[in-house]
Amino acid sequence: GRWRIIIVEDADRMTERTTNVLLKAIEEPPPHTVWILCAPSPADVLITIRSRCRNVTLRIPDNADVAELLVRRDGL
Repeated sequence: GRWRIIIVEDADRMTERTTNVLLKAIEEPPPHTVWILCAPSPADVLITIRSRCRNVTLRIPDNADVAELLVRRDGL
C-alpha cells in the first residue's frame, strides 16, 4: 500500500498541547505512516517525544551542489 509521510517543521517550537496531541499520534500511528520531526538538535525536542523517535542527522548541502543539481535537472 501507499505510505503517508508527515513532516513537522520546527518540532522544537511545539506548544505543550501540540506535543501531547503528537505524542498520542506517535504512540498509536495509523498503518504505513512515517513522522519526520525537524529540529536544529535532538536535544531541542521534548524527551517524551524524542524517546519514541529514531534520530537521523541530515547535512545541509553546499550551495554549489544545489546549483549543479538545478542546472542538470532543470536546465537553470
